[in-house]
Amino acid sequence: MIRHAEGCDWWSQDKSHIAEAVEVVRNSDIAVVAVGTRSTYLGRSPKYSTAGEGFDLSSLELPGVQEELLKEIKKTGKPMIVVLIAGKPLAMPWVKENADAVLVQWYAGEQQGCTLADIIGEWFTNYVPVTVAGSQLFGNWVLDFILALIIGVYFQFYAIREMEKISVGNALARAFKADFFSLLSWQVGMYGWMAIVYFVLFINEPLPKDTWIFWFMMQLAMLFGFFCAYPMNALLIKLGIKKGM
Repeated sequence: MIRHAEGCDWWSQDKSHIAEAVEVVRNSDIAVVAVGTRSTYLGRSPKYSTAGEGFDLSSLELPGVQEELLKEIKKTGKPMIVVLIAGKPLAMPWVKENADAVLVQWYAGEQQGCTLADIIGEWFTNYVPVTVAGSQLFGNWVLDFILALIIGVYFQFYAIREMEKISVGNALARAFKADFFSLLSWQVGMYGWMAIVYFVLFINEPLPKDTWIFWFMMQLAMLFGFFCAYPMNALLIKLGIKKGM
């Protein structure tokens, strides 16, 4: 059985829920505690934020009362795994000495939607072939693009709704405009490189998706995607469709 309790938030001095979290741990075999920072949503919403581009801190310690939460949970004697979710390193000497394990989850960055979609799509089509115009390769690319658009629009939508209290429809429309052209330029660079990989570099030999060579080529493809998306994002910022950081 998985039990959950929010012992504290990631920024304030509110200790009112720590006791509840400690009680949940006492009734469990192991404690997995998520701590860290709260991003400014790529520089767009500084409210309650403790990390982000252009967002400085006066201390590298865990914000709020998170370390106090960890100390109270440690007193229960249960094994404690700390999951640090952050965009920058933090000084956590007490955690280093007292946690049974520490897992660090860095922020994925503003191309996380594309990256996540590519990973999901490539592994999915490795077991469930998808074809478009008789080509499995084009089928893979179409699926990757659709997944990236859905995930990317969701991230944009969430950030916009957090920043501005506007209707769901209006937020979705703005999220779509902000993500579609950026994603399209990213995928042009990415698919352009993968086309060279498939039709030039590896035209006479297979390139299985479960090999390191394939994923190395995918990393290079993402780099080309970045180079293509950068000028498009600059244009979208200039036109006011996306916000600069």
